[in-house]
Amino acid sequence: MSSGAVNFLSLHGWTESSVSLALPYEWWNHKNESNTPRFDVLGLFHQDVVDIVTTPFQDPEIFLMLHLMPYKEYQILGEGNPPERVYGEMYTSDTFFNAWDSVQSLTHATGDGLECIMVALMLWSDFTHLTSFGSASLWPAYLLLGNQSKYI
Repeated sequence: MSSGAVNFLSLHGWTESSVSLALPYEWWNHKNESNTPRFDVLGLFHQDVVDIVTTPFQDPEIFLMLHLMPYKEYQILGEGNPPERVYGEMYTSDTFFNAWDSVQSLTHATGDGLECIMVALMLWSDFTHLTSFGSASLWPAYLLLGNQSKYI
């Protein structure tokens, strides 16, 4: 990778690491894992989970776009029709609302004056095919805040 790309990644909290994997060998029993053949996977980029979670709350511009309280959205489909609940974001879900409600009922330190908020984390992974020919693929892991709109 070019040094410019590595500098860009390090400025944004990315770290490059490598992982050494013990490889199984068919029809061969090893007494312990230290005697097995190894394969080194180089060039893995990752970020610290704590940084992923805390950075948006410390950045004034991003913080203004976060939803710290849940709310329910409704759509009126015409006069005389009952309102219909709209689900579109994590912070409009019943699960977020119930979790937020339980956080608000926690005991607070006397006189601290701090508001209790909830951080919603969305973690998932999916198969990614890397080339239009061949079989190169990855299973990257993604972690995003549910407090931020999917449109940002």
